[in-house]
Amino acid sequence: MKKFPVQYARILLKLTDGLSGTALDAALTEFVAYLKTEQALTKVSYILQEYERLAHEVAGTAPLHVTAAHEPTAITTQAIEKQFGGPIDSITVDTSLIGGVVIKKGNIILNASVTKQLELLANSMK
Repeated sequence: MKKFPVQYARILLKLTDGLSGTALDAALTEFVAYLKTEQALTKVSYILQEYERLAHEVAGTAPLHVTAAHEPTAITTQAIEKQFGGPIDSITVDTSLIGGVVIKKGNIILNASVTKQLELLANSMK
C-alpha cells in the first residue's frame, strides 16, 4: 500500500527520536534505504516538510502566523503571543478580512475575522 508523506514523516520521527551522532546517521541511512525500497525517494521534499511540521507539533514549538485586516498593535501582538505560547513568526496584512485576525499555529486555525463572521451569518440565514 502506498504511503503519504506524512506517514513517512511519522516513521522518520519515531526512528530518529532521541538519537544523535553515529546512531542518527545510521538511522537516516536506514530510512533512505527504506524509501528506496518503497520507491518513495521522489517524495523526500514533502516528507521533510511534514517531518518539520510534526517535530514542531511534538515539541510544542509550531510557528505562529497572524493575518490581520490591519497592522496589529503591540498590545494585540503581546496578547496573541501570551495566549498561543510563543513569539509570532509572521504577520501578514490582508484588508479583505475587513477586521479581526486569522491565527495559525501548527494545525490549529482561529479565524476571528469579520469576513468569516459575515460568512457564518449569511449561511445561518439560508
